[in-house]
Amino acid sequence: MGRGIRVQVVNNTDLPMKIDVVELDDIKQGGDGSDPMALRDMVPPRSKHPYEPQYIENYSAVRDGVFTVVVRTPYVTEDVGRLCFRGSNTGFRNTYRTFHNADILVDALMADDLIEITIDGARTIGKGIPYMKLAFDDKAKLIGEQKAEEGLIHSFVRRNGLTDLMFFAHGFNNSQRDARNVYQSYFERFEPPVAGKKLGIVGISWPSQAADASAGASAVANAAAGALKYKAFYDMHTLAGEVGNHLGWIVNVVMQENPGVAVHLAGHSMGGHLAASALAPIKAPERVKSVFLIQAATSALIFSPAGDLGGKHRTVGGPVIGTFSSEDLQVVGLWTWAQTAKTIVNLGRGATDVLAMGGAGPLACGAHDVSMGNEHAEYSFAAGNAYALHCPDLKNHDDYKTEAFARAHQRAAGLV
Repeated sequence: MGRGIRVQVVNNTDLPMKIDVVELDDIKQGGDGSDPMALRDMVPPRSKHPYEPQYIENYSAVRDGVFTVVVRTPYVTEDVGRLCFRGSNTGFRNTYRTFHNADILVDALMADDLIEITIDGARTIGKGIPYMKLAFDDKAKLIGEQKAEEGLIHSFVRRNGLTDLMFFAHGFNNSQRDARNVYQSYFERFEPPVAGKKLGIVGISWPSQAADASAGASAVANAAAGALKYKAFYDMHTLAGEVGNHLGWIVNVVMQENPGVAVHLAGHSMGGHLAASALAPIKAPERVKSVFLIQAATSALIFSPAGDLGGKHRTVGGPVIGTFSSEDLQVVGLWTWAQTAKTIVNLGRGATDVLAMGGAGPLACGAHDVSMGNEHAEYSFAAGNAYALHCPDLKNHDDYKTEAFARAHQRAAGLV
């Protein structure tokens, strides 16, 4: 058959779905998708199709161009959704998505020449927590038309009757599939919230993978070994900050459209820097009821008077918490290596910039020192205060998907 783009479709809804793959030019010229390149099948409800990934044979034609996946169902007159992909020498990336039915979401996971398209109805994560994804590209732009994506968040909040909305960002060198697995693993430790609270999760997906990372090795291990050049770390750190800033403006719209909803910001590693950066443009920080930065790859001085978010924690309507451990050799080693090599700039100010928040907690901002307890621990977190949450039992940089972390996070957010 020759080499092609493999497409696998997973239909998790109770409706049959028709999948067409068309060239973008067909759509731009007003075509209806009647000339698909190869894949045009009805996918039964609750099924995976085809079981052997099907090929779009015209591989060379789209390798350096664009094509669109159109999802339809016989019961809805409009397209359910469209995903646009752009090819390059390193594979394909999703560059645009649009939905016409807020109750059906179309998503894609990409790996080399395989595209797995997932069609979901109401989506949950963990122990039944409503979940949706918000995806950004390598220019810190939303994948999807901004007003449409903001509309999806508003619909998500309204449809699920949410009182609390948490934006959570994954860390450095996570693929889309990695991020989805991280969110599932972490939030399955969350207990049902107290009466009157309904939590929803918005998982942030951003292109954090370093192109020169060794297969199967963690980004931090590669960096310590010198396999990752400083530019990869610096570029990802910069991108995380830009995505976070964009997210902050989206949060402003979400707050305006959902005045009774409490917002929470959280992230792990580089995602912690992303979540912290989202605070900068937020116009009503008192509506942010918790900021939970897990082993954050950001400056320990970010909330200090001279830091990029100097004093911002005092305006937040909930606690600002940075977990840390001197045993987290990955984030400590990476940050120290980068600073000593003078390869990182504008990450903080002063001689102690060599300290990462994940290794030292938030510094020089009046942070209270607290030690993390077990899954039954009680905490007295207060709004407008920063906390350096020491994690004595942390074994490594990724050892946060535990009941103890979940308990501290939920207490910070006022959910348990």
